[in-house]
Amino acid sequence: MEYRLYPMEDQHRLDEVCALFAKGLGETTPEYWKWKHFSENGQPKGMIFVAEAEDGSLAGMFALQPEHYARNCDKITVIQNEDLVIDPAHRGTGLMKRLYNYALEYYKQQGVVGSISFCNPVSYPIFLKYGAQDRGDIYAYNTAKRLLPVYLNRRCWKKGEWEIQIEDQMPDDLFYPINEEAYQLQKNDEFMKWKFADNPDGPFQWLTIRENGKLMGYMVVKTTQGKFRRAVNIYDWALQDELTDELLRAAVKLLHTRANWVSLWGRYSDCVLSRWNRAGFTQKNEQGTHFVLHTFGNTPMPDNWHLTRVDLDY
Repeated sequence: MEYRLYPMEDQHRLDEVCALFAKGLGETTPEYWKWKHFSENGQPKGMIFVAEAEDGSLAGMFALQPEHYARNCDKITVIQNEDLVIDPAHRGTGLMKRLYNYALEYYKQQGVVGSISFCNPVSYPIFLKYGAQDRGDIYAYNTAKRLLPVYLNRRCWKKGEWEIQIEDQMPDDLFYPINEEAYQLQKNDEFMKWKFADNPDGPFQWLTIRENGKLMGYMVVKTTQGKFRRAVNIYDWALQDELTDELLRAAVKLLHTRANWVSLWGRYSDCVLSRWNRAGFTQKNEQGTHFVLHTFGNTPMPDNWHLTRVDLDY
């Protein structure tokens, strides 16, 4: 078995990677994989590590993405573990562990302080067995469900100098405040365009909150339609401190006219979470996605992470 790494700009194995993913986890498309793993995303370059069988076929793959997190002037670089897939014909041979260790050793030599994973119940015990530590769960929250749908599809709310608007295009004046309490992913316009404007899983919409035309808050949302219920999902958001609870509730209420409920999930401080609670959100699940951390060396890692859905779901 040979182990190799492929920079994201190398796409010559794209079809083979997609086929392996379909065998291991579920169907996907080259368009989605090209966007996710091979396109520029405003973050440091990621890698796809592969294991090749003796006949040259792809036996396993592990995609990882470096990420910068910041809290005030403190910064750390970690690796987010994204897709770790082994061909069913090669399972039970220890290949997954060898590929995992090979990839993490590479980044350890690059000076990265650790890797993070957001695991489902199936992969959670595997990552713990490989040396990761449980750092808590990621919880989902939503507003109260309506038994009967009332879809008004309103796009605007105004009060004095304040305007809340649902837009189809990414605003030009996004802002990215640094959290003083917790470490959060450093985002930029290029990343937000990649994640939401170029994402083949779209379309996404933007709820903007403005005072006299100045952007004071925004949410990136997407509507999902089930058989009987419709939900508006908040993927990412940023709010200025001047934004009152009344205005945040008005924004959520506007979203609520478009679905049975509004959903939000992530990992937040008590202060941030209380703000969303006052806007009408309550915890939905007792145990969410597992947040696990694999530390390299003796570098201390933070306990206080601030993670929105976009940080977890790409």
